[in-house]
Amino acid sequence: METSTPNNKELQRLMGRLAALGHFIAQFIDKLRLFFLTLKGANATGWIDDCEQTFE
Repeated sequence: METSTPNNKELQRLMGRLAALGHFIAQFIDKLRLFFLTLKGANATGWIDDCEQTFE
């Protein structure tokens, strides 16, 4: 299977999309971290205000 060699513009577009996706995933993980800790029992106080704000 042959593919064409990407040009600079296509590579720049791909790098921009990957950077945006990485930023989105990092923020998403920060928000979900509180839920995972609560579910695992690591957070002894249970549902806290930070979880409520993230949920909303």
